[in-house]
Amino acid sequence: MRIWKNVGVWLFVVVGVLSIGLVAQVSYAADAIEGQAEGQLIVNNAPTQLKYAYAVAELDTQTNTEDIKVIISNISLPKKAVENLSERKKLESAGTMKCVEITINAEKRPISVRIRHANMLEGLFGVSTTYELELKTFDGVTAAGRMYCKNELMFFGTTYTFDVTFTAPIHRKAPPPPLAGWQLAALVALGILGLLITIICIVGTWKMFKKAGKPGWGCLIPFYNIYLLLRIAGKPGWWLLLLFIPLVNLYVLVVMAINIAKAFGKGMGFAIGLLFLGVLFYAILGFGDAQYVGV
Repeated sequence: MRIWKNVGVWLFVVVGVLSIGLVAQVSYAADAIEGQAEGQLIVNNAPTQLKYAYAVAELDTQTNTEDIKVIISNISLPKKAVENLSERKKLESAGTMKCVEITINAEKRPISVRIRHANMLEGLFGVSTTYELELKTFDGVTAAGRMYCKNELMFFGTTYTFDVTFTAPIHRKAPPPPLAGWQLAALVALGILGLLITIICIVGTWKMFKKAGKPGWGCLIPFYNIYLLLRIAGKPGWWLLLLFIPLVNLYVLVVMAINIAKAFGKGMGFAIGLLFLGVLFYAILGFGDAQYVGV
């Protein structure tokens, strides 16, 4: 048992250190560049001046082309709010940010317009023939133009309109840097280690089944392996059906773990191990000197 505990501790330490190293490598590009805007968003006759513009490139996974989301806001936005929708929602809910978001596809057409304003539930989303987009520059480097409503609109009793001009450099998130050589080696090592542990557990469980007089290969067959475990625990095979009944299945698993532990001369502590770390503890029974004595 001491050997297994030491192995578990070392595995935990190795995986933890390697995970920290991998996560530390994830980074993004420099802060988004702020552009300029001029215009108003008017909601329920209350005007809001829009002064800041941002343009963020987004991949359209359906067409594999690049869309540009233009965000025209009343406040200067931090990079995380420009790149992260949930951050903008927080600012919207707090009533701090009011903005117009325009998504323009590769064909230079607006495919969505969203109004973010505390007085508009979840933000108005969609494209209307009342919206008009006039692009001045859209060359993959800069997005500039004018977006406006031809007339005032209403959304669930809330009136709104907007007319804004904008100019903003197009910001692209940099992909995460490639993994360093030691990180690739670490991933390969973890994969090999995981494979070895899996093989050891399978062989150990196989040996445990044979000790109990059951076919070792049975541990590899879904459902049949559970049937054999029930028989090893001294329970009828039809108990397998009880595992499909909520709450009852928990009782079956507990009884099965306790009975298997008793069948190999082990106590309640080992039964708990079988219940929560079954594959590992079955392997311990297989490789150890415990003998099947029955229930």
